Amino acid sequence: MSAWETTLSDGWRVVAWEGMRLCIAIPSYGRERLVGKHPLLTVANLVVEGDQVADYEGALRPAHPEAHIVACPVHGLAQTRNFILESAPEVTAVVQADDDLYAFRDVLLSIAEDIRDVEAILGILFHTALVTAELGLGVFGYHISGVIWERRSYEPFLLQNVVHAECIGILDRTLRFDPEVALHDDVDFSLQAIRRYGALLRHDRFCPLTLPHARQLGGLARLRTAEAEQRCYARLVAKWGPRVIRPGKRRGAGITLRVSPRAMFDPR
Repeated sequence: MSAWETTLSDGWRVVAWEGMRLCIAIPSYGRERLVGKHPLLTVANLVVEGDQVADYEGALRPAHPEAHIVACPVHGLAQTRNFILESAPEVTAVVQADDDLYAFRDVLLSIAEDIRDVEAILGILFHTALVTAELGLGVFGYHISGVIWERRSYEPFLLQNVVHAECIGILDRTLRFDPEVALHDDVDFSLQAIRRYGALLRHDRFCPLTLPHARQLGGLARLRTAEAEQRCYARLVAKWGPRVIRPGKRRGAGITLRVSPRAMFDPR
């Protein structure tokens, strides 16, 4: 990847390369001790609720003076994600990355080391944004599990599958995250994009890696209860229908979802 540069625009850090501009945002809550290890910290905006800014400043500044913190005036993850979409400057795409992301994995070359170099990750993001723009789509993302046998080599890109918010790129900033489904707002957001454009771009060669839920404090871990998961599931079924949203396996207090976006277009 040739030279890229970061600038400030309207109080937000922007990364520019070959005429394209990305605004990378890391929404974070209660993880000021964790986020300093984020591979994109030097090029991203760390978006935290206003009453936590001092905690993040105190934890990050001694070792990470390059961290750029943006105070968010709203509460809740979905609300914070929407604040980012509404407030970030005009760019090719807004990229939102989870605060516990620690690397990318090349699923095609799974025996290789995980990708932690910021320039290599930026190359993945910029090239995916470019393909998404050329296809006329509004959202992009990546492989969900990072497990090589769960990737079909003859389908390097998927167009009608959900993407997760571990790392999601958004070109259409009129889409919004639904606070009523905060535990699975990325699934709902994906379905919105597919309904509007007929597709989104999932680049299945790469997978963003995050810490397992069981090892986390802060973030959504504090909200993930069996009751909250059931409310979220019921809201998704009411919104999209039982043919699109079906229950999957239990995962601690959480639940995985079986999502069939194509069912939205099936007249049966």
